[in-house]
Amino acid sequence: MFEGFTRGHANIDGVDIAYVIGGSGPPALFLHGFPQSRAMWARVVALQATGDGTAFEPCLLGCNFTTISFIVRCGRTYVAQGVSMLTVTEALKRRISTRAFQPQPLAEQLVREILDVARWAPSGGNLQPWKVIAVAGAERAAVTELARRIHATEGPDESTERPVYPPNLWEPYRTRRYKIGEDMYALLGISRSDRSGRLAQFARNYEMFGAPVELFFIIDERMGYGQWTHLGMFMQSIALAALERGVSSCMQEAWASLRLSLKSHFALDEHELVYCGMALGYADETAPVNSLRSDRAPVEEFANFRGFAKASI
Repeated sequence: MFEGFTRGHANIDGVDIAYVIGGSGPPALFLHGFPQSRAMWARVVALQATGDGTAFEPCLLGCNFTTISFIVRCGRTYVAQGVSMLTVTEALKRRISTRAFQPQPLAEQLVREILDVARWAPSGGNLQPWKVIAVAGAERAAVTELARRIHATEGPDESTERPVYPPNLWEPYRTRRYKIGEDMYALLGISRSDRSGRLAQFARNYEMFGAPVELFFIIDERMGYGQWTHLGMFMQSIALAALERGVSSCMQEAWASLRLSLKSHFALDEHELVYCGMALGYADETAPVNSLRSDRAPVEEFANFRGFAKASI
């Protein structure tokens, strides 16, 4: 996508804006008003750049109050497509585990904004049993190096008495887990017999799949099952608030295998532990793995409706 274009960044009033530019001649400015929608102009800007004009497209991530996309061309404005804000329903269906990110950094202000929205997630008794450690830059590099050193020595699993999955997983859960894994490796072209290839892909968890920011979720180990559920609601809220702003995510329980090392690295209190991590960044829209969509059971399979009036025919 955008082959032959020059990619760049411009700092406007403290906001880092990514853009692509190509061609020569009179400029055409292509804008969008919907998170993760710059791809809508891919073919148009290619035609513009090969003609008699210069195509310039900034990546306006987070422009949540822009309700239409438009082109400014030679001093005239043409309405191209009406676009609504991202609804809750759309966000729930669009959110995926992104496993390939662009290196473009996320501003601390943006991450703070996402957390500021997510803090309103449901919490029984208003305990708010969560803490977050957000790492970027050198701090992020230190965590990935920690993981590299431990795995180089084939250190033990540190998930303690809280493993990611229960042992001897039963149906239908075993089949669901198996299928999503096979679907992902098929997209990556990694066969079932390619054990080293599969291990290498799994190891990318500890590189945050290239994401510039990783959130680590901390909970007091004395908390009950209810508080762990509340933490999950908080995490989902973060993922949806991020998506609204054009930021993709991947919840990573793989970090559970390094719980003890991370506890020491972050100098956590005696009863605190790392539940998992979440990668945050801008998705690499060209990566095949990001086209993966998991199957979901229909409502009839998991819901039982009782006491409702029968629908009239």
